[in-house]
Amino acid sequence: LYVDSLATAMHARRRGVARALLAEADRQAGSRGLPRVALDAFADNHAARALYRGAGYRETGSTPAAGAMPAGVSLIKELE
Repeated sequence: LYVDSLATAMHARRRGVARALLAEADRQAGSRGLPRVALDAFADNHAARALYRGAGYRETGSTPAAGAMPAGVSLIKELE
């Protein structure tokens, strides 16, 4: 399962909303028999990267900046 976009409203940040959305992605992938969840993040978004690592994702690759698009990182969570 690929999470294309994940965002929370400013007033909802640091309240567990993003973690709940990630948990739902895990549930959706598991219910479909998928072995992993993948997503990408901007390399300079340290808060998002910390959230993903804390939720069990590991960084698997990087994408260099290209024009106006900043550098990115790819993350995967293997489901059990």
